[in-house]
Amino acid sequence: QQPRLKAAGVRELGGGAEPAAAMQAPGGYGPVAPVGLLEKPPQEPMIGSPLDAAKAQAGRCIPCLAPRQPGERHWTESGIGATVTQSAALGALVYEGVVYNLIFLRKILPAVGKQVWVIPFAILFNSVFGLALWSYLRAHCSDPGLVPDRWKEFVEHVGPALSIAPARLEWQPGKATFCKKCGIARPERAHHCNICGVCVLRMDHHCPWINNCVGFLNHKFFLLLVTYCLLACCTALFTSLPELLYCTGALLRLEHNIFYREHHVQISELLCFLVFGFLALGFLGVLAPMLAQHAHLATMNATTIEGHYDNMPNPFDMGSTFPNLEQIFGIFGIDWFLPILPVRPLSDGVTFARNYETLGPDGLPQGMVRDYGQPWAMQEKLWRVRYQVRPTAQPEQPAQENGLDQLMGLTGCYAPCVSRDSATHEGLTVQMQQKGWNGYA
Repeated sequence: QQPRLKAAGVRELGGGAEPAAAMQAPGGYGPVAPVGLLEKPPQEPMIGSPLDAAKAQAGRCIPCLAPRQPGERHWTESGIGATVTQSAALGALVYEGVVYNLIFLRKILPAVGKQVWVIPFAILFNSVFGLALWSYLRAHCSDPGLVPDRWKEFVEHVGPALSIAPARLEWQPGKATFCKKCGIARPERAHHCNICGVCVLRMDHHCPWINNCVGFLNHKFFLLLVTYCLLACCTALFTSLPELLYCTGALLRLEHNIFYREHHVQISELLCFLVFGFLALGFLGVLAPMLAQHAHLATMNATTIEGHYDNMPNPFDMGSTFPNLEQIFGIFGIDWFLPILPVRPLSDGVTFARNYETLGPDGLPQGMVRDYGQPWAMQEKLWRVRYQVRPTAQPEQPAQENGLDQLMGLTGCYAPCVSRDSATHEGLTVQMQQKGWNGYA
């Protein structure tokens, strides 16, 4: 019995048996099971589709660590820093609105005799400021565009008919790529965010100012956020610039100026008003080049990541500014200027129009008619066309065998008298060769 215990990885101690000390796995990933108890001979993975092949290749490249759940973030120093950055940005935005309304409009303007401008300035600034704050909340709280479940079901449904390419930092139109970190096949233009821990459709970048990814579903909100924040800063500066200069001079001549005394304006309020001016000026210096960069990419229908691709011309560039913006904002309408999802979108985030396609007015390739009764069937049809899914081969029906074929199949041999050179039995010889019986001649 003792040899059997040793062979099973169990040592005898004090008359009893207990498992032998577990060995430490290489790399410090924890203990492994005793030899002989759970160990199985290594087996090659069964590869039956491009997705299985991609998974097998990814398994050889990364260590076997516990995967993160979808949406789980890395709360490391970078994650905490992004939270602090977001809080500072949102706090500065709210500070600008509060100081403009409570100090500039209520006290500074009446103090200098410009009461007539209070209501027009209030309507102008608060309209833009409200849209900026609304856009910020939508950009931060919205789903940037996680890979939908219908796409995963589609991948499982078509199986090997869908070609899956390795992910590269280059244009890959019409190709599904495999994410080694998520372990899924993802659509074109989708990328993995290391901070959010998920793959995002048409990912642009991860923005620390909103502490969220900028992707297919909230790219419009991000562009509106930058635009409206810049407009709010310009409105605040241009409407308050004379008063900012006047208050700066009043603070520099406190002993000779009775401005703050006659109109009940406190020195602390003047200081807050000056800080408001410096913040607005700082926002203007940051947001102007940011908007110029992202607007330039949007007018080419490219993301921040794709802006560095040079393996081919941009296949998603529609040729002019307006059609490219429609790929992000949808067909032009009043919803362009509101932080809401496009009313008439031209893409579903999984597949995108190419510049060599002839599109109809609904954004679909010419020849395809939108079926409003079965939208999912229409969507799958479009995916099959643009991802060039190979048609599934129909299983061949076995040919009906005659009596001689059945007899030969049952006996396992063929008559030695059949001559290969006989023209009469040439057809039978071909059938025998197809069945793999070549030892008869």
